[in-house]
Amino acid sequence: MQLSTITQKGQVTIPIQIRKFLQVTADSQVVFIKVANKVELHKAVDIVQLKGSIDTTKKYSDKEADKSVADYLSKDHADKIKTS
Repeated sequence: MQLSTITQKGQVTIPIQIRKFLQVTADSQVVFIKVANKVELHKAVDIVQLKGSIDTTKKYSDKEADKSVADYLSKDHADKIKTS
């Protein structure tokens, strides 16, 4: 267990052992996740690094992907108007 003090600005120093474990450096971003009555600290993942990590049988061209997103947003917007 590591102990750290919160400054008046709400800042806290992450102990070196924790930074090494998370593999974070001065410019890294971290994510705080509330789980029940505690908070977890994780290294933020760059979404670009996730490309290809999910295998799918359906392949989309850029045009098809853009159309799918536009269709979803149109439907979502229409649903919000109906509930207003």
